[in-house]
Amino acid sequence: MEKYLLDIGQDKDIQRHATMRIFGDKPGAYGAGVDLALKASAWKDEEDIAKVFVHFSSYAYGENLNGDMAKYEFVKNIRDSQISYQTSSSKRYNMLSSSFSSSVQGGFGIVKKCFDGSDLKEYYGRNEGEGKVKISTTEEELKANMEDTLFNPLWKEGIKKKGYVGAAEFMNAIQNIFNWQCLSENINSNDIDKLVDIYINDKDMLQWFEKNNKFALEEISRRFLELHERGKWNGREEVLNSLKRNYINIEGDMEEMLENSTGEIQAGGIEVLNQNDIESWKENLSEIEEVFNNK
Repeated sequence: MEKYLLDIGQDKDIQRHATMRIFGDKPGAYGAGVDLALKASAWKDEEDIAKVFVHFSSYAYGENLNGDMAKYEFVKNIRDSQISYQTSSSKRYNMLSSSFSSSVQGGFGIVKKCFDGSDLKEYYGRNEGEGKVKISTTEEELKANMEDTLFNPLWKEGIKKKGYVGAAEFMNAIQNIFNWQCLSENINSNDIDKLVDIYINDKDMLQWFEKNNKFALEEISRRFLELHERGKWNGREEVLNSLKRNYINIEGDMEEMLENSTGEIQAGGIEVLNQNDIESWKENLSEIEEVFNNK
């Protein structure tokens, strides 16, 4: 680390900078920013996501450190890492109920890949009580979470009883599927095919969404289409064709429902932007660009 810092011309208090290991958000802020970029389709390639993650997460903490910007040190620590590990003791939340896991684990992985060209080995530890911790790969844990929830008919029927709120829960879980797949591609295409068939291509489920929450239905459908357009899901032809046909009808219903609305409406368009398209955003990331230009 010391040699690296000297090579890039950072020689002030080099011993302290070389031992930075704890990083997080800017003081007073929260979140890795990655989930916001994904929701807004505000990225053209993985490097755009990596820049967002470094921008939000490269503040150092510790002795004589109170959230100091340390972008080079943050990136160097990730480059030198081989694994990422998250642990949880919650029985209420899993990897599909919050965007935190995908944003952080995925953010680390994207930065590693951009700078090192290799993948981090991602692990997840679940505290099962009495000192027992079950450790799985991220891929294994995601699969288990899907089997427990989105692929589980009993869970699905329980969520459906909540009506509008339940539809939003489905939307949130599938948004997190989208996040994970964009960041680490840990979900195989057959499982995404299955999700599309269960939640969009199934006639009864489609009618339930139309009755309870058309906005959630449109969001879920659009995210699946975006995965395909970005090359993150190689769906079977019949599954993809059914999804596209259903989405045309969904979008038509939405346009009719919002015909007399005013103000900005996203509708079904996926406008892909990055920092180079918005001047203020480009300025905010200018310091981060330096790090990526010095790979």
